[in-house]
Order: sequence, then C-alpha cells, then structure tokens
Amino acid sequence: MLFHESGEFFLARLALVPEEAWGNATPCPDWTVRDVAVHVINGFRLVPTLLAQEPVDPADRNRDTLGANLTEAGSVALEAAAAALRRPGALDAEVNAPAGVMPAKMFAMVRMADTVIHTWDMSSGAGIDTTIPAQLVEAVTMSSPPAFLEGARQAGVFGPLIEVDPGADKQTILLALYGRRDSGR
Repeated sequence: MLFHESGEFFLARLALVPEEAWGNATPCPDWTVRDVAVHVINGFRLVPTLLAQEPVDPADRNRDTLGANLTEAGSVALEAAAAALRRPGALDAEVNAPAGVMPAKMFAMVRMADTVIHTWDMSSGAGIDTTIPAQLVEAVTMSSPPAFLEGARQAGVFGPLIEVDPGADKQTILLALYGRRDSGR
C-alpha cells in the first residue's frame, strides 16, 4: 500500500519548503502551502484515533494547532499513524472516516493518495520539485478507482477531470484524474 512511503515523501518535501513560501497559493482553492501541509499532518493524526473507533471532529482535518515546526509534527504524526496501521487486525476493521464508513484498508489507501496528491500541491505552491516517485504514482493510480474519483469530483473534493495527451507521462495522467494540471518538472 505504501502508506509510510507516501508520508516519507511528504516529509522530505516539507523540509524543503522555503520560509517565505508558507503563505503561497496552491492548486487547492483557498489553501496556502501551510494549509495543505497542516491538512496532510492532521490526516496522519486522525489514523490512530479512527482505527481505535474513537470519534473525531471533522474540523480537526484542517485545524492548525501544530506550531512552528511542521516537519517535527509531521514526523511524529506519521510514525503514530504507521504504528497504528501495523497493529494486528488494524486493516480488517471498518472506520468512520470523514468521508463515511469504509474498510480500514480503503481508508489507509485514501490517506496514501491524499498524502501524495497534496504533497504535489504543496510542492507546486512552494516552487520546489514536484516530481512524484514512480512507485507512488503507480500506487495512487491503482488505488483510485473511477467511481471513487467521480464521486469526489461531484462532491467538490477534486476539480474536474482534465484531458491530457494520449502520450502523457504517468504523473501527468494521475494528476489530471485528480483535477490538477502538471505544469512541468
């Protein structure tokens, strides 16, 4: 599933964000680079709580209570999430995720995809390298069925599907599925 790898990818890019870029706009409407980073970190923080079947406030996904050191907060949150996912039977349960009740394994795949796509958003807004590792492009593509993507588009979670050239690279195709236009790397 590559959950931990997606988090490591996020943390590596997070550490590269220049101080002056935190307030920059991103491909996510109304979200700055910091807003996207906070959303991803809070996504990590939700994993142990949801796997423990504890209730969460949906507003916690975007609430910024992380302080100045986002890299440290992200690292701690990722490790707690990964540990919760490694517990015996953790992926066999259902969770009451912000998007609704779903199998824990699907929730972990959604978190992985969210992390990878938002790492690209954050990197794009920060003006740093937007290349997604090939194994993560493949994993997110495989965990993004058309019905899921269409439902998310209809709910306004993603932008509309973007048409790409038939010979486009896999990252460009993936980003287009999530309503993003890869402006080059």
